Amino acid sequence: MMYTYSIMPLTEQNFDDICNDVIDQYKRDISTCPLFKMTLVPEGNPVWD
Repeated sequence: MMYTYSIMPLTEQNFDDICNDVIDQYKRDISTCPLFKMTLVPEGNPVWD
């Protein structure tokens, strides 16, 4: 089986729109697997704590 990926942002603001887009792409055979991108922000001082 060949996978086609779609990179999507993972944000809370447009969560419903993103989910609907994932479903739409899957149903229309545009993408078989969503990949979510996110920004990680280190916390703590120093950050390795």
